[in-house]
Amino acid sequence: MSVNQHSVIRRLSTQAGSTLIEVLIAILIFGLGMLGMVGLLAATAKYQSGNQARLQISNAVESIGERIRANYSAANGYSGVNPVTNAPVAGIGYNYTATYATQNAASVPAPTVDCKVNACNQVQREAYDVLEWRRSLKQSIPGGAGLISGSVRTGFNVTVMWFDKTAVQGDDVQFTDTLQSSPVCVAGTPPNSPDAKFCCPQAAGNIADLGIRCFNTTIIP
Repeated sequence: MSVNQHSVIRRLSTQAGSTLIEVLIAILIFGLGMLGMVGLLAATAKYQSGNQARLQISNAVESIGERIRANYSAANGYSGVNPVTNAPVAGIGYNYTATYATQNAASVPAPTVDCKVNACNQVQREAYDVLEWRRSLKQSIPGGAGLISGSVRTGFNVTVMWFDKTAVQGDDVQFTDTLQSSPVCVAGTPPNSPDAKFCCPQAAGNIADLGIRCFNTTIIP
């Protein structure tokens, strides 16, 4: 074999080696890009889900506020007077304080009187409104549940609880996210602070499920 032939073979081998390296680098860059795209799509899906839940929570708070205002005179639970003593007949009004575990373990019962198709007195309207509100939470928000406490004078404290799959901590790229535990409200926390807005009240009970979040607000009738 001549010297020229050896030179041609060496050049071809060098070119083939360079081409292979370029192909491998291109594959590596493409793979890294696809990995980033998968992470971006996963993050987008999570935040879209979170935005939808926040919209439903806003609607739920507005709904119970409208119901309380529409039945303002009975919102505290005073549905009349005792005919013998003339003392007010006290009820629970719009207060509802079952723990999250209790609400999550059972379906919402049907109202004794369906106020959509029947005339209801104020007490029946209270019970119907709270049941329908709870049913709406369960149907529209994953793990949805709620608490109501207070009075017309002080305002009603409303808590919406739900399962939020975006409540995670960890490495999104490595897909090692873990659900966060719910913070518990601490007495004395300033009412308008973020900690007070997004902690779970003591009345919610011991929430063992990870990923359960709470939103607190006050409705003034």
